[in-house]
Formats: sequence, structure tokens, C-alpha cells
Amino acid sequence: MRGIPVEELNIEGLKDAVAIFNGDNILVGLLLTFNKSKFDSLNAMAKQNYQTVSSQIPYVGDKLVKYKDGVPETLKEGALYVSIRFKTTSHLCACGCGERVVAKLSPNDWNMLYNGRDITLNPSIGNWSFDCRSHYFIRKNKIVWASDMTDEQIDRGRVFNANRKKAVLETAVGGAKQPQPLPRKITRVNKEKKDKSRLPFWLSWFIFWK
Repeated sequence: MRGIPVEELNIEGLKDAVAIFNGDNILVGLLLTFNKSKFDSLNAMAKQNYQTVSSQIPYVGDKLVKYKDGVPETLKEGALYVSIRFKTTSHLCACGCGERVVAKLSPNDWNMLYNGRDITLNPSIGNWSFDCRSHYFIRKNKIVWASDMTDEQIDRGRVFNANRKKAVLETAVGGAKQPQPLPRKITRVNKEKKDKSRLPFWLSWFIFWK
């Protein structure tokens, strides 16, 4: 978690803001604390865009309403969930460990190709922060296993990605060149891991527009 200076957000009535990141430094949540006087207006706005999970609004005392977007809290094994509103995909780790994997969709993160029938994600999914350290591609609704990577390769990849994103930002404002990809060999299919996976060979998928 990482605190965000309230004055930088410039939101009326905001008292505190905390950004929540996963092990791969991807933003997965934002915790905002407002004055009680803002509750009714925020609640009315949220009702227009999200599904209510639970509601506790007493006449006296703290008020609490929980919402969720189209992606359910409990994911189905072997399914890929796509949230257009939040530009993310979610699924359970392909190794069967049950960990939730969230991939951010953007030109500098993951790209999704949908041809009307199949979904493909680029680049690969590397769950290096999980105990399983699963590494795989999602290609036309299929799980395609890739080889494991050493800690040194993972660190180099993270540094490269950080530099690449920085270069893209600098290009937008000043014309700096993007760094060249680091050479590394990846074996696309790992039969040993594939046999251990409890996922079906084909993925089902669900797309949520809100």
C-alpha cells in the first residue's frame, strides 16, 4: 500500500487516500476516506455504475455500502474475466494454486486481441510473486506454458519494463528513444507443468462493460 497526498488529488471532502498494489506493482485498489457529509452523493453516484453487494445505512452511526464491478469476487477456474471499464483482465493462476491474477490492459502493459471468438493476451503472464512462479501465455483461449526464469532474469525484465514505460512517457513530451528488448530465450511449451495444471486446455471468457 502507498499513501497519496490528498492535495494532489484535488477532490472535495477527501480526508485520506491509499493506493493498493499487488506483488507485481500493479494497482489493484484505491481506498478513499471522505467526510460523512459526502456519503449520500458518493453513494448515489456509485449506484449508477456498480452492483450493490451489501448495505448498512442506519439513522445514527457509521454508514457502509459495498459495491463491485462486473468481475465477481469468486472467479471460476478456467475462465478469463475482462473488465472494459477498469481496463483489466482477471483469472485464477493456470497452475491451479488458486491465486488471483490481474493484468492491466494498456499500450505499456498487456494488450488483448479479441477476434470475435478467441482472446489472446500479450506479453506472457509471469506470476513471480506467487509460490508457484507460473509462467505462461494465453493464446486463442489456450494456456501455453513457458519456461521458468531465474531471479536475475526477472529483475532484468522488471528494470527493462520500468525503463520502457519511462521512455514512452519521455517520448510523449520530449522525443526520447525506447530501450531495445533484452535478449532472452523462452520455451513456449513446458509439458511437465502442463500435465500438473488443473485448467482445461481451453479457456472460457467473460467480458464486462461496466
